[in-house]
Amino acid sequence: MIQWKKIAGMFFIGLSILITVMCGMQLFLLVKKVCIAGFNAEAYAYDVSYITGYFTALLVQVLFGVFLFRTGRRWIQVNKAENNPQEEMQDEE
Repeated sequence: MIQWKKIAGMFFIGLSILITVMCGMQLFLLVKKVCIAGFNAEAYAYDVSYITGYFTALLVQVLFGVFLFRTGRRWIQVNKAENNPQEEMQDEE
């Protein structure tokens, strides 16, 4: 029998790792843009709103990645419990 919950759990964990790597790359590019270009005095409000929006998007991506990681781990644990009920009972004792 195919263990769909285990497969989906591993997929979610892999997807969360990919999202984390993408967030790191985006954060690096943002820091590079700010450090190299600096703040433009004339467009200060634009720069602040741009950076705030960028960090908000990064925060949403990180939270989604954490959600996927936790869901993946939970599904893998449920799959183990369904396939090995005796092993789980031995752990409780």
